[in-house]
Order: sequence, then C-alpha cells, then structure tokens
Amino acid sequence: RLAVAERRATQLGLLDGAATRLAGEDGAERLAALVPGEVDTAYVQPDLSIVVPGPLVPGLESRLRLVADLEQRGTASTYRMSLSSLSRGLAAGEDEAGILELLSTISLTGVPQPVSYLVRDAAARFGSVRVLALVEGPDRTAVRGEPGIVAELAVDHGLAPLRMREESPR
Repeated sequence: RLAVAERRATQLGLLDGAATRLAGEDGAERLAALVPGEVDTAYVQPDLSIVVPGPLVPGLESRLRLVADLEQRGTASTYRMSLSSLSRGLAAGEDEAGILELLSTISLTGVPQPVSYLVRDAAARFGSVRVLALVEGPDRTAVRGEPGIVAELAVDHGLAPLRMREESPR
C-alpha cells in the first residue's frame, strides 16, 4: 500500500525530492488535462435514474441532491428520484415547476413521461397530511388532511399503535 501511495504521490508531483511528469511551469495545465471537467448536463432516464457523465456544476448538483438521492459517485455519478426524495425537495422550498425546469435544463434527452408523472404526483401529495403539535388538552398532536386521506389513515393497521381517533372528516 505504501508503494502504491508513493507512486501516486510521485505521479502527482507531491513527493519531495522527485521530479515528475507534472513538474515545471505547465504542470498545473497538464494535471488539469488529466482531470475531467465539470458538466452541466445529465441523462434523465425513464427508470427515474439520472446519470451525470462527470462532475456536475456545484450549483446544479446541490439542487439535484435536494430532489434525488445519490446512488453512486464516480466518473459517471448516478442519482435516483423517489417520492421521498422529491418530498425532501418540496419541503426545502422547491416546487413542481422548479423541479421540472431543473430536470429539463440538465437533461440531454428531455424529461421522460414517468419522471414528469412522479414529480407531479409528489407535488400533488405534498402537504396533503399535516401533523400539528397541540399545546392544550390530553392529546398532544393532531393529524389533518383531505377526507379521503384521513379515511385511509383511520383504517391503516400500521398506525393502530398510535390509537388515533377521528374527530372530524378532515
């Protein structure tokens, strides 16, 4: 391992006392030629993945990370969108139009229909259930939402340990 580290340090011109290919006035330029440049485009795919063929421009990467989870970092990084990742982005202040604009800006192939549907679905669902902390009374929280969603919550067996009770259709 030490020999590998020493060889890499020498190749990068970081090892004291050794002349390397990168030594000299144009060493920085030669090193820059070996490192991939930043990109501002990606492949947005119908399977909800996004493949970025190089290091993404920092501003775009930070926005993309709000709405998609990093699956693999490398020369070509892979991100994946899901309802939860889009909800995270919506909670951080993004909206449906902004997310679709980001995706269409970076996409080399346009925004596939399944991706558009997922973004629209996530935006429509976002905020449809609200959990509120109550200051007064024996109950400490309230869950509010549209009547159909409240009815779904009422019959969800996974939520039975919470012993929720319906006080109104909302």
